[in-house]
Amino acid sequence: MGNYTLWFLIVVVSVFVILLVLKILLTAKKKAETEITKQYSVRYNSILALNNKYDYYKIDNGGFFKFSIGLRSKRELEKFDLGAYVATMVIQKNKYYNALIERAHINSMKYKQYCSSINMLSKSTSLEEYNKFGKIKVGYKKFLEYEKSICKEAIKNKPTTIIRFSCHATYTSPSGRNHYYRDMDFTDQQIMNLIDSVLQKQKYELDLKAKKEEAEKKKREKERKLRELEKIEKDLNKKAEEIENREKEFNEATKGNIYSAGKAQIENIELGITDEMTISQKLKILKTQFESGEISYKEYQERRRELI
Repeated sequence: MGNYTLWFLIVVVSVFVILLVLKILLTAKKKAETEITKQYSVRYNSILALNNKYDYYKIDNGGFFKFSIGLRSKRELEKFDLGAYVATMVIQKNKYYNALIERAHINSMKYKQYCSSINMLSKSTSLEEYNKFGKIKVGYKKFLEYEKSICKEAIKNKPTTIIRFSCHATYTSPSGRNHYYRDMDFTDQQIMNLIDSVLQKQKYELDLKAKKEEAEKKKREKERKLRELEKIEKDLNKKAEEIENREKEFNEATKGNIYSAGKAQIENIELGITDEMTISQKLKILKTQFESGEISYKEYQERRRELI
């Protein structure tokens, strides 16, 4: 029984070694035949030449950017504008994302040209072309198999040709039992359109704010001027009243002399001011002229100051 077991192990090991050697030989043979195919395949070498002509930009995160936000209520989550939120976040790093989008678009144009050039190449080596190679250590059928495989591996992978954005908005109830969320994806073009809308809205809000501030400033300035005018008016009225009182006292003291005669004379004048009039009489004439519209408020105040 012991000898039988020993011979069985020897046979198993021998078979394993033989299979391993065969696998190594076959792998080496396949590798050698693949190298020969690479050397003679026109399509494969044409692809390599094209690859040297086309370089693509490497895009961060594979061109995918996700923004997340937690909201305070389920209602806010339902009404939340995910697109506007993503656009606002992109605006904060606008230069960075614009550069990525521009590079992705360049990648897209180059990749289209690359694919078009690949499609213009011959699909595989014809038998006539194969025969021109002379005697090579790869049969035509195997040559085509290897050629298909190596050409597929040689063609460049598609680069990042579009920038994608995603928004994940969530709300969790205060107890932590209920969790709600909304997800939405956007292409770079969709976000660019949203950014235009957001920027226009922001510009409108800034313009509106500036107009309101200007209106408030004018209102405050107008109120300040009115307060100044009211103060001037009050001071002038006070001075006019003081002058009138002094003239009354004077008229009482002189018992209707030339000043009273001058007062009677005023009634016969067509609202004209003469040198013979007292200051209070002149002020009354000015006020009558202002109230009738003969002189402007500005002129009225200036002449009042001169008299007082």
